[in-house]
Amino acid sequence: MPENIVSYKLSGALGKYLINYSDGQYQIGIWDEKIKTESYLPLVSKRDSKREADKILGNFIIKEGILVLLMGMASVPLIEALIRQQEKYGGYIILFEADLVLAEYLANQFIKSRDEIAVITPHNIEKLNDFLEIFSAENIKGHRIFSLASSKKLASKFYEECEIIFKQTFSSLFSDLLTRLEFEISWIYNSIAQIVNFQRAYPVKKLFSKGNGYTAFLVSSGPSLRESLDILKTVGNDVFVACVDSAYRVLYRSGIKPHLVISLDAQAYTTRHFLGLPMGKKNDFPILYADIVSNPQVTTRWKGPLYLGTTAQYKDNIRSITPGCDFLEEKLLLKNATGDIQSGGSVATSLFDLLRLMNFENIIFIGQDLAYSYREIHSMGTHHSDAWLSSSTHRLETIENINNKVLHKRHISFETSLQNRKIPADYVLSLYRGWFSEAIGRTEMNVYNMTKEGLPIENVKKINLSDFQAIKKKNVFFNDFITSSASEKTEILDAKKAATFYKDIQNENFNDDTINEFSFLQKIGRKFALNANRLSGDETKKNRLLQKQVKEQEKFWRLLQRKSKSFLSVLEILSDR
Repeated sequence: MPENIVSYKLSGALGKYLINYSDGQYQIGIWDEKIKTESYLPLVSKRDSKREADKILGNFIIKEGILVLLMGMASVPLIEALIRQQEKYGGYIILFEADLVLAEYLANQFIKSRDEIAVITPHNIEKLNDFLEIFSAENIKGHRIFSLASSKKLASKFYEECEIIFKQTFSSLFSDLLTRLEFEISWIYNSIAQIVNFQRAYPVKKLFSKGNGYTAFLVSSGPSLRESLDILKTVGNDVFVACVDSAYRVLYRSGIKPHLVISLDAQAYTTRHFLGLPMGKKNDFPILYADIVSNPQVTTRWKGPLYLGTTAQYKDNIRSITPGCDFLEEKLLLKNATGDIQSGGSVATSLFDLLRLMNFENIIFIGQDLAYSYREIHSMGTHHSDAWLSSSTHRLETIENINNKVLHKRHISFETSLQNRKIPADYVLSLYRGWFSEAIGRTEMNVYNMTKEGLPIENVKKINLSDFQAIKKKNVFFNDFITSSASEKTEILDAKKAATFYKDIQNENFNDDTINEFSFLQKIGRKFALNANRLSGDETKKNRLLQKQVKEQEKFWRLLQRKSKSFLSVLEILSDR
């Protein structure tokens, strides 16, 4: 071996490594003791690893907001080049290495401890999600994946798994951002319109622990719900029945009166779940739990007991709530006035968290298919099938065709159902199923599944009616449930404050001070501000986008001014109820 080469030998999980340093270059390869040390399987170029790194990088330059993934750490020159760029321009780097020993050696030698760099190995792969969750999708401008072909050959399964996890999490981050950008205006408007209901509503936290030791059904509107209606008719009077809003119509038509209905959606079509149905009675079931940002047409028309709360997410004990609610909490609501419900993205996940907080001993899923059983989107009997049957179906356009057209627009995969059949599902439904599995794994309560068809859920035991009879406890708390929940009126908001707020909206002329005073306006038209921040150098285009945001803000302000008079009059009426 030439004298100017310094060699290191490492024994790792994937083999023995020979690491040579010569003339400022590192060569790393798999080494075999049985042959001469000059002969080894190189993981990077033996001739010129720096030139090889330059070829891999090409014209790429990491910048602020850019995330770089490197699959395989054997190319030291490539790592050093990325770090130099990062120190100069910003950005984030994730280094993946299938061999822990090699990863630790290279990290100790060449990587300074920095928050902007993560090293992922098979021993800490779960930290990939943790690292990605620190990013705000609003600040991410893109990503780039580099791979070392030789490293991927040694452990292709590990690198493929990491890439899948990254792409799913990255996609979820941007999906959340796009959802926010699409619905933020509705959330903020609804939260302001919802103020009128605070005087007669109860905070959802008054429901917490009310189901202590008892059994509850969580009823969703999956395609198989209609096959479970006989079960609910048989035992529904003995246990607490809580349903998502889309299932309310199906239950009511079958003569089943739920004890609780949940409504979360901000969109106008949410009202269709309730059209033509009883909107509750004072001091009687069902009670309605609604998110503050849900459609105010539903909550304002509801005549029965009404509970309001906030959807919150917690990451490292940092609480994040829906836009609109943050302004109300800061300016108008009393501290911790309503109570938080966590969500996995669907109404059913929020309902599960509510039942968990109500401390039911047993929670039983019904209609929780989490798949398109029978190639249907929802159970027959929801407002969807009503609309299709009344106006869309005829001899050439059957309801089966309508369902199939919806399915064809989605990325379908076929999975094994509870009845051991192959049924269609998709990525979004798999996210909900994953949320349930993880959430249930962290609880001490018993969670069972009496759904007739659909996909199995990890940590949830499938049971039948005879099994249910053995675990159920009759809910003797029904008689005093509502009266005890409503026995003491808990103030959420001062009506005078709300009236003043609406009057201020009416009287305020829109200007820069308005945006500062009413901070919720800063989220209106945010997509234009985000696009402006992503531009570099073109100030004219930036200013044009920022002006579009101001126009959106002014348009929203004018809407509030038109509506504030009616909000105020409704507030006065509801205050007198």
